[in-house]
Amino acid sequence: MKLFTKKVQRNLKSYEMPIEEFYKKRHKIVIYRALGGAGDILMHRMMFEDFKLLLPEVDITFAIPPQFMPLVENHPFIDSVIDFRTCKAEDYMLFYNTTSSCLIYEQKMRCFGVPHKNRPDIWANSCGVNLTKHNMHMKLSEEIISKGKDMIRAINPGNKPAALLSPIAMSSERSLDFWQYELMVKKLKEMGCMVYGVHMNPDPLFKKLGIIQFYGNNIKDWMSTVSAADYVVSVDTGTFHLAGGLGKPMIGLFTYIDGKIRGCHYDFVLVQKHKDNGDWECGPCWRYEKCPRTQDRIKPCASEISKEMLLNAIDKMFEKWPKQH
Repeated sequence: MKLFTKKVQRNLKSYEMPIEEFYKKRHKIVIYRALGGAGDILMHRMMFEDFKLLLPEVDITFAIPPQFMPLVENHPFIDSVIDFRTCKAEDYMLFYNTTSSCLIYEQKMRCFGVPHKNRPDIWANSCGVNLTKHNMHMKLSEEIISKGKDMIRAINPGNKPAALLSPIAMSSERSLDFWQYELMVKKLKEMGCMVYGVHMNPDPLFKKLGIIQFYGNNIKDWMSTVSAADYVVSVDTGTFHLAGGLGKPMIGLFTYIDGKIRGCHYDFVLVQKHKDNGDWECGPCWRYEKCPRTQDRIKPCASEISKEMLLNAIDKMFEKWPKQH
């Protein structure tokens, strides 16, 4: 009697692997991410400790766009970092693609409610892992730290506490209005700080406020400017996640994305109109594009962040982390 039909036999052959090949890659896995941005790459750092705890003998490769490689240097639980374009799935026993995991989950949850997981947990769950640590293990190189100190020393001859302002995100819906960061710059200066700005592109509004802005696409230079800050005030962007991973005293300013979820593994002062506080009946809703309060690109969840909310947050930050200079 035939135990298998020819069709089943053909299917079985697709699972065959020479034992020598199995032996060579039995402990090799790759986490593959074909996109940035900087914040998402930094949040990926939270995943790898739990992978090693589950399988201490596993060899972990992180395949990412090459421009973001400096963001994952010196991670104790990543064995190698490679250009995602050179990654071949057949070289690994397990291949996990996290490129679209969050997009699928967050789009689905927007239809049925709101997302309740932070992105590192979404990526890890897609690999069958539940995170317990959520530690980025940020350890910057001496080169990056020293360069940051030199950059700030050059613009801060009075050695005042250095406050970094990052009010602009990749999307305007997550950015602040000019009057809001003008107010914060004034308050930070009154508190005795030297204020400087950071963004990928030059912003004439920084010049209008009389503060120096560092800009450009050099990842290491950006990391240097953040590492040198004594205080950070940032919207939901890469600067927020880098400062969070470094444990910087920080204010996080959020609009339609829930800052209590997105920043749940950082210690920071949250500024957000939030239904949990009883001062916002509809948000954060995660659905800016369908907001019934939005007209002509007005951002109610950003523009309704009040003067009192911003000033109180700065006071709270200094109460929580007194000036060290």
